[in-house]
Order: sequence, then C-alpha cells, then structure tokens
Amino acid sequence: MSKTKLFIIGSTGSVGTQTLNIVRRHPDKFSVIGLSAGSDWKLLAEQAKEFKVRTIGIASEEFASDLQKELPQASIYTRAEAQTICGNTNADVVVAAAAGVVGIYGVVAALQAGKRVALANKEVLVSAGNALMKLANECNTEIVPIDSEHSAIKECLQGHKKRDVKRLILTASGGSFFFQTQEQLEKITPEQAIVHPNWKMGRKISVDSSTLFNKGLELIEARWLYDTTAVDYIIHRESVIHSMVEYIDGSIIAQLSSPDMELPIQQAISNHKLERQQVTDFIEMSPMSFYPKPEDRFKAPKLAQDLIAMGDTILPCVYSSANEMAVQLFLERKIGFCDIYDIVERTVHNFKESIVPTIDNIIDVDTQVKANILKGV
Repeated sequence: MSKTKLFIIGSTGSVGTQTLNIVRRHPDKFSVIGLSAGSDWKLLAEQAKEFKVRTIGIASEEFASDLQKELPQASIYTRAEAQTICGNTNADVVVAAAAGVVGIYGVVAALQAGKRVALANKEVLVSAGNALMKLANECNTEIVPIDSEHSAIKECLQGHKKRDVKRLILTASGGSFFFQTQEQLEKITPEQAIVHPNWKMGRKISVDSSTLFNKGLELIEARWLYDTTAVDYIIHRESVIHSMVEYIDGSIIAQLSSPDMELPIQQAISNHKLERQQVTDFIEMSPMSFYPKPEDRFKAPKLAQDLIAMGDTILPCVYSSANEMAVQLFLERKIGFCDIYDIVERTVHNFKESIVPTIDNIIDVDTQVKANILKGV
C-alpha cells in the first residue's frame, strides 16, 4: 500500500506537531512532502530536517533568509504563497491548521487542486462555509474536520440517511470558569484563561473555550459541514462524549473517547483506522455529567445559533473576526474577560453591509472588522 503524502500548513502549532507525532508512529503509512508555518522558523527547520522535506513555506518574509541558510537544498515560499504552494505539490491530503481567516489561501489552493483538506482552521469555514463546501464539491474533493466534535459527528452519521437526522448535538466542557459568577468572571486574567481543564491547546483557542466562543464557532462549522441548521450543544464537563446525533425515532448515537486530538487528526488524514496501544478505562472515565446551557453568563453559542438562522450572511465572518481581535486585546490586557463578548455582540449588531460571504471578500471584511475594533479601544 502506498503512503499517504501530507502537506501540513501550520506545522509548528498544536495540530501540526501532533500530526507529525502520528507520522512518526506510522512511517509506513505517511510521508511529509511539504511544511508551512507562520514565524517559528527554527522549529520549522528542525521539522524539515527530520522529515527530509524540501518544500517549505514561512508566512513571515523576514525569516526566509534564516530558513534558507538552515535548509540550503529547500525551496522556500513566503506570504500567501507559503500556503498556496500546497496545490502545486503531489500531496494527497493538506492539513490546514494555519490560524485566522488568512488560512483560506491554503484551503482554496488545495481544493482547487483536488486535494483532500483536513481542516483544523475554524475561522475559514465559519466565515465562508457555503462557498468552500461548494468549491470542494465542484472540485470533486472533500473537507474533513479535525475538530473532535465534528469528527465525532462524522462517525455518528455513518450508515444513516440525512432525512433521519433530527439534530446534531455538540458537547462543550464549559471551560475553566463554568461555575463562576458574573462578578468572578469580570476578574479573570489571561494567565487563568489560557489553561484548559481537559485539553492541551494554544492560547487563543483556550480563551475561546473559556468564553464558549469556541462552541459558537463550532456550531457554525457544523452547519456547513453537514448541511443542516439543526445544530445544538450541551455542557458535558468531562469531554468524554465529543458529540451526538439524535435521530427522528428518538435514538441517539454518541462518540466517546479520551480527550486527545490525535484521534480526530488520524481520522482526517487517513482513510483507514490506525491502531493505538492505549486501552479505554471506562471506570476512570466515569462519572459523566451534563449541565444546562449557561446562557445567562456565556452567550456566545446562542448568538452563533441566531446567525445560523439568518442564512448565508457575512455576519458569521464578522462574529469570528471580532472575537479574534477581542481575544488578542484581552491577552494584551487592553480589555477585560467579559468585554470579549460585549465587543463581538456590538460589532455584529452594528455591521451594516448586507453582503454574501465569498472566498474573495472575507479577507477584506476581516481586516475592516478588526480595524474598527482597534479604533474603539
């Protein structure tokens, strides 16, 4: 059996490094033919040397010369081309894990070249989900989610007809501050917010988890990935059940596993199951608990559901971009924890342009939204 050839965009981040861990464990099944990162050129160079990769992308142009000195035999690409070069390679799967809306460059290039996209970038699908799903269909390829929730839904839907599905139910841990009062939330610091109780994640996504914006983004993702507006969520603190699908006859199928991102990554980059040594300890995973939605303190998922109900509008892009900017300001200590939601809600409600999101216009909207928020801080 021939190896699956991977091009990894965002190779130095959490998803990228975990993808490379899988390749290390299964060198007979995968090879890496391209790597791309934002600015961590030193780690990128180490990865390229280890996996003998000669097609390298570095978004930050200032580090290109340093990278070239370390990798004299490699072809180095910068800026948007650091992502789009994936379409000119013989990769079978492109892992799209670059952060932010700018990650759309690599996703589009991969789809247009007919490559399978293993998507870990929430922002691009939230911002232009309908356009990207249509592009994937036109190019006879697919977008496969790396998110644990969406990967779980994919598993739960296997062998069932779409007409039999009543709703998709994503689970949310509730983050580190689920039981805190509004007064306590107002005092949350960046150091507290970047620590997640169950998952090892980057700073931005950890903050998103603590505000439940991550769940709002995932609800919008699920809407486009599975072509349904019947998307819901429930608080499940232990992160053992990753998602559920409820069918019209009342039956519910759930996917359970330990909170480990390598499983959804494996499922996204491989067409077959990869054996893992660990044995599930059900006693250790117990008990499992569920809680009502905390919409009095965490309103982000409800706002996302309201935007889903409005159809294919630019507002999910505004929602995503405003949140990204607000989280950055919070991490820089320029606003408080509770200001994140207030900024996003105000930005969404004040956005006047009535346009349909396209692959071409979401970068402009993203830039406009962030610039307007900065003006107001």
